[in-house]
Amino acid sequence: MTSGSQDKEAFRGLVHSWAAKLEVPVKSLALRNMKTKLASCFSAGVFTFNRQLPGLEHELQEYVIVHELTHFRVPNHAGRA
Repeated sequence: MTSGSQDKEAFRGLVHSWAAKLEVPVKSLALRNMKTKLASCFSAGVFTFNRQLPGLEHELQEYVIVHELTHFRVPNHAGRA
């Protein structure tokens, strides 16, 4: 079992790995307590992820990371009809 700090570092590495694959710049990456969402991002390459994500299943982590990075390619990909 890994420690919390190892989980966080692995999570950060996963974000940077996916960002490189998708050619999305990451200028800032933070883990914070978030009550109502798993992540947020801003067009300047600033990403904030829920502090609980590094302790969750790997597949869920990847889903949230890719979802946030996708905002840079398709800004309204979650838009409503």
